[in-house]
This record gives sequence, structure tokens and C-alpha cells, in this order.
Amino acid sequence: ASPNMQILGVPHQGYEVATEILSLLPPAPMMSIVSPIDAEWIKKLRNAFYATKVIFFNEIYDIIKASKADYETIRSIVIKDKSVGNSHSMVFHKGYRGYGGTCLPKDFNSLIGFAKNIGVETKLLDTVKEINESYGK
Repeated sequence: ASPNMQILGVPHQGYEVATEILSLLPPAPMMSIVSPIDAEWIKKLRNAFYATKVIFFNEIYDIIKASKADYETIRSIVIKDKSVGNSHSMVFHKGYRGYGGTCLPKDFNSLIGFAKNIGVETKLLDTVKEINESYGK
């Protein structure tokens, strides 16, 4: 396995043990020990970004297809830009469009719910969720 990140969320008193655990894990470019709440936020943020990226690529697919251009040719070049990357750029996954599985919807909905509970608007996230639901999994 060659992960791009190894993040451990531990309370301050567990830092020493976490350092030992981190040394046993496969090396990654980003290895860090953070508080449990920070680790949870890192996970939620990444999954919300991935879900948003999936919907972005789905919408771009529709635009490119309508323009009669070749999505796969365009995608294969654009994803070579490291700031874009390959992950979550495939429009059809297991025969469906949009994001699914267990982690992305769970973390995405949790983030929206948390924001609403503390009075923060989530216009972009609400729209991403609405578009995903329109794909009707």
C-alpha cells in the first residue's frame, strides 16, 4: 500500500504511542498526529471535497457531451494536472452517476447537518447534494 496520507487522531496523552504506531504504518508524503476532532474534520473535509468533485465532473461531462467533444480525451489530459488529479473524475461508477458508497454521503450529510445546527449556510453543499440526488441511485 502506498497511501498519500497517514493521519492519526489521538488525545494529547496518547501522542507518544501514536508516534510509535505511525512509524509502523506504510510511509506517506503526509504523516501527522492531530487531535481526534481535527482528524474527524480532515476526514469530513476530504470526503465533502471528493463528493463535490464527483458532481463537478458529472456536470462537465454533460456540457462536453452536449458540445459533441470527447469527454474521455479531455479528462485524460486535464487529470494530468497535479492540482486536478485523477481521483473522483470518472462519471460512471458501478453503473451509476454521482457519489455513493458509505463514507461520502455519510460525511457529506454530517457536514451539512453540523453547519445548519450552528447557523451556517451551505448553499454550495446543498446544491451538490441536490444534484447528486437527481441522479436517482
